[in-house]
Amino acid sequence: MYYQEAFNFVPNEAIAISEFFSSHSDRTFVLDGSPRPAPIWVLYGEPEPFTDLPYYSIYPATFDVFSGRNASFAVFDPVARLWHVQGHGVNIIEYYEGQQAKYSLAYDNGFGTIYLLYSPP
Repeated sequence: MYYQEAFNFVPNEAIAISEFFSSHSDRTFVLDGSPRPAPIWVLYGEPEPFTDLPYYSIYPATFDVFSGRNASFAVFDPVARLWHVQGHGVNIIEYYEGQQAKYSLAYDNGFGTIYLLYSPP
């Protein structure tokens, strides 16, 4: 029951994380747990403005592989973490949480955080 409640909990702060990306250009990479930050501002049928890469799909690569490409961000929030741990175990998410100190904090709303991995010149 605890997990069921947590999986269906979407606070305003989680929505704000999605809205953060509405101000970024196309071809932005967003690395995250699961579920991803949905582009809630995009109308049905329109292309999504960013490429979502779940942590399990890039593991064991470090965030450094995203330097020199398009803008890229790593998202951390507790609900996505819970989903990720349930589906893929705790090792992968902890691996990426351990890399946070190397990058600049781009957004923090007290619920979730977004780290800037790379910003093109």
